[in-house]
Amino acid sequence: MMNRRNFLTSLTCMGASGSVLSGCAGAQLNGHSPVETGPRTRLRQDMPTNAPVSVIDSAYNVGNKAAEIRARGIETVIRYYAVKGGQWSGKVLSRSELAMLEAEGLNVAIVYQNNNNKAKYFQNRNKGKVDSDWALRHADKLRQPEDTPIYFGVDFPIWDRNPSVIQRNLDNVRAYFELIKRKFDGTNLKIGAYGAGRSFEAVTDLLDYYWLNASVGHMGHSQFYNDEADRWHLFQNKVELRKPYGSDDKNVIDTNVINPKKRYFGQWDTVNPRSDWWPKRDLDEIIDSRAFSKFNPACIFSKISRDGMKLEGKIGTLGFGRNCRILERFENFVSVSTDEGDVRRGFCYKSQLTIDLRKVPSSDYNSGKKSAPKCTQG
Repeated sequence: MMNRRNFLTSLTCMGASGSVLSGCAGAQLNGHSPVETGPRTRLRQDMPTNAPVSVIDSAYNVGNKAAEIRARGIETVIRYYAVKGGQWSGKVLSRSELAMLEAEGLNVAIVYQNNNNKAKYFQNRNKGKVDSDWALRHADKLRQPEDTPIYFGVDFPIWDRNPSVIQRNLDNVRAYFELIKRKFDGTNLKIGAYGAGRSFEAVTDLLDYYWLNASVGHMGHSQFYNDEADRWHLFQNKVELRKPYGSDDKNVIDTNVINPKKRYFGQWDTVNPRSDWWPKRDLDEIIDSRAFSKFNPACIFSKISRDGMKLEGKIGTLGFGRNCRILERFENFVSVSTDEGDVRRGFCYKSQLTIDLRKVPSSDYNSGKKSAPKCTQG
């Protein structure tokens, strides 16, 4: 059992990378350190969290990394459809990649992205027809099961200083999904959207599934996320993370959390019965093991002071509305990872973070950001 002195030493000696610093050869880290009693209870440590995400997305072929992905506790890989084979090799999910993922017990979900990240592309009134045609071709080729969705990207900021431009953007999004809806009628496939809340609000009567992107500042994002109707299915909480289980080409993946009140968000395979597609993981635990910054920004520190009263050594920040994974909880502090990994990046004050991911601070084009407090040096 670790005494108070060794416990404090371990916290002080742990570097930002998770390695023990020089001069601290005897330091120990123990995720289950005893609760301290007495006047200074600030270092009381709760049980550490251990809830890696269960859903990733990748714009590259990750079939040969399927075993590594499954070993990380991931259950679903979201992959792409696009025009023909996509703008680069490996973008579109193939039969062989699907077979490799399924062989490791993974299932998939699908997003269609082909120049869906800028408003100008949606000025082409034929885009919805072209995109839905290609989406259905790929779905037929892979034998995508009925009643499963294809998410279509509307991954661009709707907002503009000119209200008429905002309305034009919304009208174009509406026209795009009307064409998709027309094409999907009678196919037994569902329609989802990947983007931000204001785009969704323009087409709620045409959509079955909602995947919120990582851009928490996009118009309507926080309102849609926090809406009591709980309509969102997925939230992309981190993007462009370099991981060893990413593709050979880029080693980059994005991570996502599932709305615990939804559970099913469109995942499927061609091997197992539908009942096996549902998440096996505790989705509430994943949500509860993460937090948003409610400061602009929140500070990340390298260590807890020797007296256990404050944090010291600022090493970074967490932008307003951005999220982190909580690795350990103390009475007034938490240790955090900012890349969804298991290695501690540093420490944050609990007061600068939300309790969990159930509500995102209002960040719509700085509406909440402007009034958020800034962190101090501790």
